[in-house]
Amino acid sequence: MSMPDVPYIKQQRTWIDKRGKEKQVPMRVFCPGLSRTGTSSLRVALWELGYEAYHGWSLLENPPDSVLWKEAMKAKFEGQGRLYTKKDFDSLFFDVDAIIDVPGNLFVEELIDAYPNALVVMTTRDVDSWYSSSKATIAPSNKPRLLFPLLCAFDRAVGLYLPTWLQAMKYSFGDDFAANGKAVYAKQLALVRKKMSDAGRLNENEYLEFNVKEGWEPLCKFLGKEVPKDVEGKPKPFPHVNDRATTGQMFKPYFVALFQELLWQAGTVVVAIAVMAGALWLGSENWAKVFEGDKSF
Repeated sequence: MSMPDVPYIKQQRTWIDKRGKEKQVPMRVFCPGLSRTGTSSLRVALWELGYEAYHGWSLLENPPDSVLWKEAMKAKFEGQGRLYTKKDFDSLFFDVDAIIDVPGNLFVEELIDAYPNALVVMTTRDVDSWYSSSKATIAPSNKPRLLFPLLCAFDRAVGLYLPTWLQAMKYSFGDDFAANGKAVYAKQLALVRKKMSDAGRLNENEYLEFNVKEGWEPLCKFLGKEVPKDVEGKPKPFPHVNDRATTGQMFKPYFVALFQELLWQAGTVVVAIAVMAGALWLGSENWAKVFEGDKSF
């Protein structure tokens, strides 16, 4: 199954088991903002600036990551299993130098402690605008739909990614986004500020609250990077992707292809069952007559 053709998701899927991997690059940036605060746009911007950014979409790009994230989340939120340590996160993030979005934003304290030299960029947005956007996009995904089990059964990648995403949404917002959403937004911002303050790092050199509408200037200044320019030497537009108006249309071909694959595989199963039933009905002796051209049975 091909990947969604969108600019914030890698087009090449991998199946790397990262358990036990050694960290290859230092962690340079941690972005613990909630989904729908411009995290996909920020990922594209960090790519442009030369970072390798891990995002919630990375679970779809490398589905085995879902197994590790489920372990980490169950240990933290349900007390099941061993809590993840820096060594575990190093394996999960072995080849990246930036972390954005969920599930990473569920581990604010752990990741700030694990990577004390990483600059922290907290994506923010007008809370009412964020709430409206989230309610129309990620909130409906918080509740399983009738076709979800079928998709998970017939597509291996979706079978790993989707349950992990749903679980992360539940740990983020509980079972009622409408009631909890705004409180969670405020709590996340307060948690990041407090953790950075406790670590003695709540200063302009190590912490930036950033709205993607501000564009390149504050982000590049904070990261010590030049504003990207096009071939004519003009500043490139800051990425604005995954907005509410276009997300559905951009993902539509992917889900159409996924459902077509589901229907094809379901049809194949039906045919296989029919063949097996026919074999049982005819019996081995009658099948032999079929192959011999005998029509007497």
